[in-house]
Amino acid sequence: MNLRQLAYLAAVGRERGIRAAARALHISQPQISQAVRSLEEELGVELIRRSPRGIEITPEGEELIARAEDIVARVEDAAQAVREMRGRAGSTLRVGVLAGALGAAELLPPILADHRAAHPDVDLRLEDLAFCDQVSPVLDGRLDAAIVRLPLGSSEVEVMPLAVEPRVAMVGAGHELAGESSIDIEQILDFPTLPLDSSVEWSDYWQLNDFRGGANWDPEMPPIRTVPEAQLALATRDLLITSPAAIGRLAPNPLVRVLQLTGASDSTIAVVHRRRPDPAVRRFAAIAQATAEREIGLIPGGYLPA
Repeated sequence: MNLRQLAYLAAVGRERGIRAAARALHISQPQISQAVRSLEEELGVELIRRSPRGIEITPEGEELIARAEDIVARVEDAAQAVREMRGRAGSTLRVGVLAGALGAAELLPPILADHRAAHPDVDLRLEDLAFCDQVSPVLDGRLDAAIVRLPLGSSEVEVMPLAVEPRVAMVGAGHELAGESSIDIEQILDFPTLPLDSSVEWSDYWQLNDFRGGANWDPEMPPIRTVPEAQLALATRDLLITSPAAIGRLAPNPLVRVLQLTGASDSTIAVVHRRRPDPAVRRFAAIAQATAEREIGLIPGGYLPA
């Protein structure tokens, strides 16, 4: 029995359903179902009865849910107390940024400047994040917060959306679509995509698997982890991938063509941190949001999230 299983079960109890719990936690239903089944096998009892009409929580399930809610709350309280002690002991704030400046696009410099102006006594340290894992460094305490791109594939962090910008399609200069300036998503679904070393949710989003209804990545290509790796792979393979429009502006590559993309959802920039963070992290997130609201015009085609 682990904390994640208990948190998932507690969500089922609060939402009174697996689908609703998955939606509240921003994860897939199979993840919750698997966690509940594992608990049932470990304890040797039935926690949830499933039927075509939905689910019914057994008395054993109700008992464990009540205790799970208390356990999860106690663990979060303990973690918060430790974080507050660390905050009192020092004044260093460690922030991850996905793909360097690309993660927050043109908003990163003013966000950092505003925070340093408001809190000159805080040593703000930045760390580059690969898109294969944006969340673990925050959850395990290596970082206090991170500026990322959605989707995350995790419900264990708090998410504050900052800004939204268009997505584009990227292909190599020798690709048959390289001469296009703009293309619709329906025109590229049959083309093989770049394999990504990332969560399923992240890969599905950027590879357009959610539109296609399945994966179409090149099985002979090793999954890539960084923007430079992606650009090199596109330049040498007949593949494509979608990306934030910021890559074309801030990391241009003569071997890669960036195509305007219609029909695809836009890319969201967000700040993430652990639940119940210390006040310094809350202040950083609030400053980032205020800066984004003021400086959203720096991102071509950018707009504030609803």
